[in-house]
Amino acid sequence: MRKVVAIIIACLIASTVLAEEDCTGAKHVIGEFNSTLLTDGSIAGWARNHVNVDGMRTAYHKVGTSKGAMTTVCNAGEAYLPNGTAFHGADDCNAFIELYRTALKKGWKDPNIGAIRWYGVVGTDEATIAGRTVKGVIPTEQPDDSGFFVSPTKLADSKYKVTNQQRYLNAEVIPYATITDSNKLISLGIKVGTFGVAYNRITQQTVTFVVGDIGPRVGEGSFALSKMLAGEPNLLATKANLRRVSIDAPNILWVLFGTRTGLAEKPYTDVSIKQAAAKAFDTWGGTSRLDRCIANGEI
Repeated sequence: MRKVVAIIIACLIASTVLAEEDCTGAKHVIGEFNSTLLTDGSIAGWARNHVNVDGMRTAYHKVGTSKGAMTTVCNAGEAYLPNGTAFHGADDCNAFIELYRTALKKGWKDPNIGAIRWYGVVGTDEATIAGRTVKGVIPTEQPDDSGFFVSPTKLADSKYKVTNQQRYLNAEVIPYATITDSNKLISLGIKVGTFGVAYNRITQQTVTFVVGDIGPRVGEGSFALSKMLAGEPNLLATKANLRRVSIDAPNILWVLFGTRTGLAEKPYTDVSIKQAAAKAFDTWGGTSRLDRCIANGEI
């Protein structure tokens, strides 16, 4: 009898230890993201939430936000100048807009003016600027004469052409997050099409998501993900509401599961993504494990 009791106690202790250990691990810095590498290879860390609108039909307009675009084209490309310098539009929007307007008039490929490598907008063709080949320089407009550009995401349905907006995740309705183009993440099986969960310690909202795009940081989510984290799931997609749901303090716990919990399957609809992400969350450990991560002051 004593042996049975001892075994039960040992099992209880072991299970408690495992429960404590399943949200602990070694520090794992990925760019600006100070994360913890958990024992199963998933990672967790606190960061901000910048709102990503890529994939949305109204993300970028050739005239600008005055025509209903969610954000400026400054966030969609990198400028290459004849003097050999290059910069991202978000780093110097005024200079970028000056090049954009001139290139728009001159056909996008003039080596005496410069060119833009588009990434928030689908770009075609290439140009040679100061001896460098710049690809994706002609922005693709949507075919309805609305003036909106086609905006891509890395997770895409090959059933549709590259220049078709339907190919990409709609940031307005699909909760997706971005990750950096990092060999560290790839080695952990964390890539586009895998899943994760985000928790807002201010609103106490938990949202599961698919990794849907590549960006400059971990800590960036689609408008759909962002409004749910903010506790305002019924918000309409407007420029003002982008600012409303953006979180500039590191109040979001981002957990990236990796391939061990599965990959998103086509077609990439809001219903299918939400169902698959919820299933992946349960496989990872669900709410009970997330609670332990939230409580772990070392993450």
